[in-house]
Amino acid sequence: GNVEFPGWQLNRKDLFRTSDIAFYPYREQETFNTEGAIAASYGLPVIATDAGGTSEFISDGHTGYLLDCHDEKGIIEKLELLLKDVKLRRQLGEAGRFYVTERYTLDGFLQGFHNLAESKQL
Repeated sequence: GNVEFPGWQLNRKDLFRTSDIAFYPYREQETFNTEGAIAASYGLPVIATDAGGTSEFISDGHTGYLLDCHDEKGIIEKLELLLKDVKLRRQLGEAGRFYVTERYTLDGFLQGFHNLAESKQL
């Protein structure tokens, strides 16, 4: 009764606004996990497996939980923990929102690209 699989969603904003937790159990390399970062920007605590660039926005225990894809017991423990602890969900969600919205901005991207171009390492 705590988990819903809504299928394909055209309007993710409503889904993120009405959810308590975002969970991304990738078993294969995921380039960045853009959906996870978007969920974090909505203040959702994110539980994800450590595949690809997911660790770029999840600091384990601070902005969400990052687990090995084969650690089924750990994944279940973290999901149960967040389902039971509203205060922890809010704390991780707010930390994730702050991190993503401060770091992943258009200005930040352009400045990073400018710095890379200036370093002549393109």
